[in-house]
Amino acid sequence: MRRLLPLFVIVLTLALAAPAHAEEEKPAPEAKKPAEKLVLPSYSAEDMICQSTDLPKGWALCPKDETLPAVVVSEDALMMLGVGVGYDEETLFVESRAIRKDKQLATMAIVDVDASPQTFRKALTAKAETNKWHVKELGSPMRLLVVWGSSEETAKNMLAWQNELAVQRLAEAAWIKLLERSVDGFDAAQKLLGGAKAIEPRAGIVGAIQGFLLQRQAPAQSLAEWRHALKKDVPAPPRGKLKVRVAFEAAQVMLTMTGTGALEGDVYPETAAILETAVANEAVLDLTPGGREAFWAFGNRYNLACTYARMGKVEEALKVLRETWVYAKKHLTAEGYVQQYRHMVSTDPDMDPLKETEGYKKLLAEFDPEKGTDG
Repeated sequence: MRRLLPLFVIVLTLALAAPAHAEEEKPAPEAKKPAEKLVLPSYSAEDMICQSTDLPKGWALCPKDETLPAVVVSEDALMMLGVGVGYDEETLFVESRAIRKDKQLATMAIVDVDASPQTFRKALTAKAETNKWHVKELGSPMRLLVVWGSSEETAKNMLAWQNELAVQRLAEAAWIKLLERSVDGFDAAQKLLGGAKAIEPRAGIVGAIQGFLLQRQAPAQSLAEWRHALKKDVPAPPRGKLKVRVAFEAAQVMLTMTGTGALEGDVYPETAAILETAVANEAVLDLTPGGREAFWAFGNRYNLACTYARMGKVEEALKVLRETWVYAKKHLTAEGYVQQYRHMVSTDPDMDPLKETEGYKKLLAEFDPEKGTDG
């Protein structure tokens, strides 16, 4: 799809601004503030701790009046520990949760230490050994994650889960700031992303957003970040719309660089796997006809057809091409796309492996914008 219509290129330029762009287009002093839903939280311990909507399947918050074992992690226990070594509510902030799934119980807290973190950490270490608490820094000795579980396995699992949630929180906040498309937003995004990376350097969501920061200045490095972000076993992977968007960008670059010889090796199987996942998850997108996310879905479908064609999967490529045509008629209101789809398919070099097949010739006959196909 690297030879898409000029209109599609225009749409892509409306996406997020990369570093070079941020420098070229200085925001005016009277620039509009971001929409209400994009206002960034302070990201204190309260912002980082899990909420009921975050919990893994089957888990729920414990009722506030539930009696818990004396050894659990709790706000009271941590504050008492802090007071005992000279802290108060001005220098120590704790946000805790107790969650349960059947017979499994876990309690966790995120602690912000505003002064002399080493003193509190020493006291916490001793308490953790006694109560079998698990302690981890969230990117800084001034922010600690403390977890207790009814079993060692539960404690370890919940520690890893809340740690990943903290990474997601910071990285998604960085993405929100990046979408403001301003110098201040770009700077804030870098700081938030740095915080997420300090917690988990290999986080997929960090690589996903880092790829956009590098997109204009270092496209090859940007692609490397995206490919890492989309691996199946990567910690803290991108989620929802961001994942689909990254798949779109990565596949587009992979097809382009392979076509020009800039990317060596057979990357088509990897490209196909990325796009298959993106198409399967496009329900997270807003597919309002003519909207930007509808174009992402179109691009992923068309790129998948291109990839199948290059892999020699003729029937799969033809099937996806026809599905993409049906999709375009329904979701792309810009007349140029529908009018020129047949021309695009007939002239794209990615389609060369298909052009001598009867299925391809029959398909081109169907791509008439006046009659289309019923799908």
